[in-house]
Amino acid sequence: MAKRGTLDDNTVWKVEEIKKIPNSDEARKLLLRVKEHADNVLKARGWKVKRLIEICCCERKNMGTNLGVGGWCRGDGPGAAHTIALRLRRPRSHDFVSFEHCLKVMWHEMAHIVHGNHSAAFYQEMDDIARHYELIKSKGQLVGLDGFPIGGGRNADPQRHNPSRAEGRAAGLKAAEARAKKQRVMGGGRLGG
Repeated sequence: MAKRGTLDDNTVWKVEEIKKIPNSDEARKLLLRVKEHADNVLKARGWKVKRLIEICCCERKNMGTNLGVGGWCRGDGPGAAHTIALRLRRPRSHDFVSFEHCLKVMWHEMAHIVHGNHSAAFYQEMDDIARHYELIKSKGQLVGLDGFPIGGGRNADPQRHNPSRAEGRAAGLKAAEARAKKQRVMGGGRLGG
């Protein structure tokens, strides 16, 4: 397994909230949640983001003059971003925007890893990222920072998942008969014997 921060570690390496704004602990949780969801797509695409940071209207060093921006990406070579910045709060009130909004902005900024301008190819990439995310989420393949699946997938049917003893025996017998039938059709005999 790659060490955190090495070139083969295709994830977000570090998150940074603005500590001087109230509720910075909530901002950190939101960034970590975005990281958790983005890491799955980054790994699948072989991309990395060295820093995922919060930006705010109060902190001009990361905002420049455009206070309406939802985020930005500073590239770091093929398949990598040095920094992706996300606006987690509404200007002046500092109320948090929704997680879903932050995730959509993250997909937008991740598309900039491949396409610098807002071309048709950029928007196609952004749509592909969103579709890829929804696909792995629906299959239950979205893995959190703790290594366990995040939502999605199929839930077991309690009637089929926990059959009675008699139903279990009947299902086992049916499967054994199917294997025996298949073995007769295939010619019986042991393989590699």
